[in-house]
Amino acid sequence: MLLLLDAHFDPAVARTLRERGHDVVAAVDLGPEVYQASDAELLEFAAAESRALVTRNVRDFVLLHAEWLAQERSHAGIILVHARTVPQGERGAEIRALERLLREPPAVDLADSLIWLRP
Repeated sequence: MLLLLDAHFDPAVARTLRERGHDVVAAVDLGPEVYQASDAELLEFAAAESRALVTRNVRDFVLLHAEWLAQERSHAGIILVHARTVPQGERGAEIRALERLLREPPAVDLADSLIWLRP
């Protein structure tokens, strides 16, 4: 599973996961054209790279997901992160939750799906 971390995540999270053998990139590391992209552009970038997008921007990406489904567009998945389950800024918790997801992928195909990241 390939992941793209939205700008809400410290790039150190992606680096740590890469050091552990996972293909994870942070939007911040990809330059301003990705880091400063709109939500729609970020999802397009992730889809073009076959990467599931990990984001804390639940409201906007739930709406984008619905729009893409209505337009019969495909993406590699959207992984939603809530502050109550994985506190924002707590890199250790973010790394543990993402590594668990990468080691134990969901039972459903992530393509064109929304899932919540478990702590």
